[in-house]
Amino acid sequence: MKRTNILLTLAMGLAVSLVSAPVVYAHGSGDHSNPPVISNVSVTPRVTNNPAGLITISATITTVDNNLWHPYFEVHAPGNAGVIYGWMGTISSGTFNYSVNLQDSANFMSPVTSFADFYAIYGGGVYEVVVGASDFLGFHGYAAAPVYLSIHTIPPVISNVAVTPNVTNNPAVSITISATITTGDSGLWHPYFEVYAPGDAGAIYGWMDSTISSGVFNYSVDLQDSANFKSPVTSFAALYAIHGGGVYRVVVGVSDFISGGFGYSAPSIFLTIDTIGPQVTINHPTDGTTTPSAVVTVSAEVNDNLSEVISVKAALNEVELTYDETEGEYSGLVLHPMQGFDITVTAKDAAGNEGSDTVSIIKVHDMGQRSKP
Repeated sequence: MKRTNILLTLAMGLAVSLVSAPVVYAHGSGDHSNPPVISNVSVTPRVTNNPAGLITISATITTVDNNLWHPYFEVHAPGNAGVIYGWMGTISSGTFNYSVNLQDSANFMSPVTSFADFYAIYGGGVYEVVVGASDFLGFHGYAAAPVYLSIHTIPPVISNVAVTPNVTNNPAVSITISATITTGDSGLWHPYFEVYAPGDAGAIYGWMDSTISSGVFNYSVDLQDSANFKSPVTSFAALYAIHGGGVYRVVVGVSDFISGGFGYSAPSIFLTIDTIGPQVTINHPTDGTTTPSAVVTVSAEVNDNLSEVISVKAALNEVELTYDETEGEYSGLVLHPMQGFDITVTAKDAAGNEGSDTVSIIKVHDMGQRSKP
């Protein structure tokens, strides 16, 4: 791609003005009607939190005439607030591969002669990197499309991460991920979310915002709204239809806008989808028990593999049973009338599911009735 209106200061003091079409100049440099081809332009690493580390610009430049060209590089600060630049050599016809260390002062023609010093002036953010070839006399030239270098020395802070509800028996209900993301430099970030199926067997994901720079950002994302997704599966209900109930892992993070592979994430939180009620087994009294007492001790085992058991009650009169850690069961005292009756123990879990067990008391001996002699 050709780049217009870029000014460079040459060693001989000539200003270089790049034009958008090849021009023939009779200034001793010959016919440059065949533009150079500039390819394989890259900066390594593309993203870093160490502005003093090794940063390399590489490119391939192919020329098809015998005239002289000056390959050059430019690095523009965020917002084009400043620039560093230098020559990559002098070339004629051929193919030339370049690799320039941006921390080596020998490569620079600008007053600032290392990227570390340049960063010290302008700080973190996205730097634009340009590679081009200028006519040796400085009259015209060409530049490739920019590539980008992202400097992030201040990690973002991801806080207040929550999923609401965090346990449910309805995978189609509105489920919201919320978070606060605070960024401290002018670099561009993509806030994102990921929801992994049980065992990380599958995932849904999407952006929480297009791009953000420095500031504090509060997010709330509906996991049933397809507009929030970038993954092929575009709702939590659809992910559940594939993978079923269990514990889903939720991640909120920020990814660098340039590479997508550099970023930070908060610790995982969890969403439990539980559609199965607790398993209840009454241990005492046993079915068919006969008792002379008006008060019966009821004990039961309750198991729920996914969500927390939040209540265990025994009818006749909705007595709340309490958990005995020593016995590993729930127990309590139940009053009953002096006749045959059923005792039902019902347990409810945090997802809203219920499970129960029932025993029948066949005969109750009335202590107030005396047998006749």
